[in-house]
Amino acid sequence: MVFGRFSFEIDFFSSAIPSPGTRGHSQSPFVEIPVDTLAYTGCSAQLNCSISEINATISWSVRVDGHYQQISLGNETYDPRYDITGNHLQGEFHLYMEDVQKSMESSYECGVTNGKVSATAELFVLDSGPTCYVRPGTTVIENVDTAILNCSIDLPYEAPGEVVWMKNDHEVARTKNKTNVYTKIFDRNESGDMYTCFFEPQDASFCHGLQPFYCGENFTMNVQYPPVVNVLGSNNAVIEGDSYTRSCRVDANPIAHVQWIHRSIIVENSEILSLHNVRRDQSGIYTCQATNTFWDGSSGNGTDKFELDVQYHPELETEISGSASDTGQVITGNDIKVECKVTDSNPDVDTIHWDDASSNNWLIFASASHPPEVSLLGTNNAVVEGNPYSRECSVDSNPIASVQWVYDDEVVTVSNTLSITNVHRDQHGTYTCRATNTFWDSSSGDGSVSFELDVQYPPEVEIEEHRDQEVEGRSYTRNCYVVDANPTATVQWKHDDSVVNDGSLLDLQT
Repeated sequence: MVFGRFSFEIDFFSSAIPSPGTRGHSQSPFVEIPVDTLAYTGCSAQLNCSISEINATISWSVRVDGHYQQISLGNETYDPRYDITGNHLQGEFHLYMEDVQKSMESSYECGVTNGKVSATAELFVLDSGPTCYVRPGTTVIENVDTAILNCSIDLPYEAPGEVVWMKNDHEVARTKNKTNVYTKIFDRNESGDMYTCFFEPQDASFCHGLQPFYCGENFTMNVQYPPVVNVLGSNNAVIEGDSYTRSCRVDANPIAHVQWIHRSIIVENSEILSLHNVRRDQSGIYTCQATNTFWDGSSGNGTDKFELDVQYHPELETEISGSASDTGQVITGNDIKVECKVTDSNPDVDTIHWDDASSNNWLIFASASHPPEVSLLGTNNAVVEGNPYSRECSVDSNPIASVQWVYDDEVVTVSNTLSITNVHRDQHGTYTCRATNTFWDSSSGDGSVSFELDVQYPPEVEIEEHRDQEVEGRSYTRNCYVVDANPTATVQWKHDDSVVNDGSLLDLQT
């Protein structure tokens, strides 16, 4: 608390020590002297002054242009802005101001006229709250910008009160100076912190009391920083032909633009790298690169990377020698040598081995050529005249053979299947399935199989010429001849559906 001042006018040496803020005699008549007071525009204020000498007269003066001008004497005032309050009979002559204005800010003197003793105090008038700003602004770059938080109030240093900066409701700076300058370099963890400034008065008069007088706005810090990039996951391998996905996590302010780069080429414009049907030439280092732009136009960058391992099956090459072609064709009975070489593989090949054709492992084998082996399918060699007939032959050969069916030295069809519609008896006989292939050295192989086609049909019958009438009592004979039949026919003579004779001769006796 700042006390008022009083003084004495003395003409002799005294060992008595006068009270501060008074002037006059060594024996102070004051019971209460005015103290420095802070008032708010539009509010009321009061400077107290009391004396012990009932018969003394008190006057109040205000300092104007370096000189004190009297504004009251006893309980009378000369200026309507002021009034004298208190119990005058008990020596209380307090200076009361109803509607304080900035123009009333000055030094006030309470004087005892008959004793030439006075006491002074300052009246400070606050007509606005603190003025606050942040330079360069509430948006700053981490560990680069120095933020200056300035808060000032239009009061002299002596005014009772302090200017305070708060961060998230915690005090960070306080000063009696009426300008509080708080400087700081921020890091990203302080982004979002809110700063508030207020003037905290002391000995404030009346309507506002001792309540803090806040700045008109709060300041929330936005700390910008370059991207921090982390590639997620640990799987760096993929099999050729499969799909592959990898993500990177980016922490940045402001938000960063993210790219995936492979061999100086941008392959993705997002945080997720997606590769489909991966090829071996897509192996190598992939970099997740993030870039953001700060408030001043400068930029921040961050990267993280991994190396993609594209794995694929071994690539094999064979070297063939011996009595065989370059492609591994060999005639049965000849020699062949095949050497297996690995030309490319990832990962490296551990072992090389030969497997038979039933395994699912890598297999290299020579193609052995052989002449056709021909066989007939089915056993039915007979057909009834007028019906269709079909017969197939099976051919095993390497290389593939051309197949023909031959009848009476003429080619009747070029395929494995012999088909005859509406067979006629004169189409019986020997049918041959003949197959021919050509080896890699231009020599040829042959194979064939034959069967006898049996075309069956009903008998053709002729009856010898003879008289058709005979005299009762005489013998009668007649011959029936089988002209053609397949298979061989049996002959009977019938009369009224009853067999009368077996054989070709009809012999009727009297």
